[in-house]
Amino acid sequence: MTFERYLQEYHAEDILNELCNLGQQYEDVSFPAKLLSEPASCESDDAFCITQSLTIKRLWYRTGDADMIEGKDGYHFDLGFTILADVEFSIFEADGSFKKPSSEKRQYYVECATDIDGALRHLTVLRFMDRSGRSDLRIRMLKKQGILSDYPLRQLNDEELEERAEMFLQKYYPSALKDPVRLPIADIITGKMGLDLVFDKLDPDGKTLGRIYFRECDAEVFSQCGKPVRKHYRAGTLVTDLSIDPERDRGAFRFTMSHEACHWEWDQVLMKLLELLGGQRYLMETDSTGTENDDKGNKGSDCLLYKLDESSFPPQVFRILEQNATRTAARILIPRATVGTAIRDLLEMQLTSEGGRGRYLEDMLFTLSEFYGVSKQAMKIRVEELGFIEFSGVLNYMDGHYIPAYSARGVRQKECRNYLVEADQLAHALSAKPSLLKLYVQGKVVFAEGKLVLNDPRYVTEKAGELQLTSYAREHVDECCFLFDLKYHRAKESAENREMESVQAEKTSEMVQERGLSEQSDPEQRVPAKRIIQPYFNRIDASCYVEANLRNDMAEQSLEEEARNLDEIEQQFRSILSSKDQVPEALGDAIRYHMKRLHVTVDMLSESTGIDSRTISRYRSGQTVPSLEDLIAVCIGLHLAPQFSLSLLKKARYQLSDSLEDLGYELVLKKYSQ
Repeated sequence: MTFERYLQEYHAEDILNELCNLGQQYEDVSFPAKLLSEPASCESDDAFCITQSLTIKRLWYRTGDADMIEGKDGYHFDLGFTILADVEFSIFEADGSFKKPSSEKRQYYVECATDIDGALRHLTVLRFMDRSGRSDLRIRMLKKQGILSDYPLRQLNDEELEERAEMFLQKYYPSALKDPVRLPIADIITGKMGLDLVFDKLDPDGKTLGRIYFRECDAEVFSQCGKPVRKHYRAGTLVTDLSIDPERDRGAFRFTMSHEACHWEWDQVLMKLLELLGGQRYLMETDSTGTENDDKGNKGSDCLLYKLDESSFPPQVFRILEQNATRTAARILIPRATVGTAIRDLLEMQLTSEGGRGRYLEDMLFTLSEFYGVSKQAMKIRVEELGFIEFSGVLNYMDGHYIPAYSARGVRQKECRNYLVEADQLAHALSAKPSLLKLYVQGKVVFAEGKLVLNDPRYVTEKAGELQLTSYAREHVDECCFLFDLKYHRAKESAENREMESVQAEKTSEMVQERGLSEQSDPEQRVPAKRIIQPYFNRIDASCYVEANLRNDMAEQSLEEEARNLDEIEQQFRSILSSKDQVPEALGDAIRYHMKRLHVTVDMLSESTGIDSRTISRYRSGQTVPSLEDLIAVCIGLHLAPQFSLSLLKKARYQLSDSLEDLGYELVLKKYSQ
């Protein structure tokens, strides 16, 4: 039964009476005539009306500005809600007769509040107003602000979660807001909260880690050998599964207790409402299913109510219930007031590790997780929530293994951008961008350590048959790795599109096979590219996926251009190496050799350098040794590689020093080299 239907069947008359009593005091609410609670005497000279019936058309719960609704004289109610109601009136004319009254319906927004304790107690109408364009707009605004919701709870935003966690700590352990400390969550639960903490086997498979009982009951648990047994629990009993070792699984144990404590602190009203609407069909307990964090850092929680009658509320209500508890639990164990200060202090120390900056950040996470008594993944998620985005490069789990730590740069806070992509996500990106696919097929970019990286010996190496990033690349991913935009899709919205993209991916796979990397002649110093992506194309899940697109900005275009130029650069380098031994020893002959190699005439060089043709001819013939300035102009005019330019200077017996002027010459030679 829905709450709307429950109110209509059992409390419509109560609301109507409250509305009638309150309406007689309102001057700004319109009625068909003067509103009276009962028919007037025959001597009445004025028309009047009385309420006949109330029909609830819509209902919204008050969820935004307080956990408890305040009424008259400061009294706090358990639940607040607003209804849109059709009210039918009987109208009596001013003729002194009660015969044949006319009827009329009008709509009103009615704000109500109540307590819940096995039934609705102290049901009160706080205020009401005519339905009009103005009042419709007000309701829309309240919904937009999250003050009114279709469900008795809503998903809290980040700031609301932080405030809720700080409220909990201020109530039960205020010192945790002032100085870093490992929160004694078990002592808080059994002491200040007054709950019972017991250990039992909740699930024969060990999947259920915790449970909180909101009312006294007999519940099924399991013996050590896995047989079901009945056990009595009083209201306020928090049960953790025997599979959790408080020492070995410290993070999971503490998180489970914090999670269930959040349910007890904030979800009792919802549980009372569910019991009221569903009777004994609802078990008044909530399970935390799954570990504190899985290998990818996703907190796993489930609610036992999912499996029961969903006629009162849809499944998303219980998902929101669990998400709010899960996210609040982490903020209680890792308060922003202290962990943010601790991280900033450690970052300001500017310490390094043997493995570079990424390894240092990883060591810092380990230290913090040990100190606060949580898992490493929980700590990573928390510090990223607090804006320390540089930690996104550590503790990343992909394709069945952890990715080596790297120093994350180039990603701004709150953006769904990442250097890391899973193989099927990269397949989507390649199928959507043919130019990038071509570079991959040609081996100019490769997939290593979950990143699409330029295939250059500075960035990629091979060890035990696997591609790896070099230490330099892990410290400079913004220099050599492509940055991707990640878009999260839901199954119902994108199944058809996903099927189409899967076909694109299969075509891409065929293209990789047809133009396979084994057919190309990679430069000797380049790591042989692997067909890493192709085996993953069949793993695409059409129900829910993450789409990865190459970020479309100048930085990524430059990376792509650099990848295209890799072969040209290496060919030039090989040309330099092969030409080096052929350059004549004499200065004039060397100038003539480079002009011929580069197809530059005397007139062309004269025009590009500003030196007259006769002088250049004398330089070529060896009759005259050019000045340092003229020789540098010749090198620039020919766009010689720095190695050739320095060789010509040496033949002319010029040696660049560390003076400011010579450093300027060297910079110009490099800038205008080929």
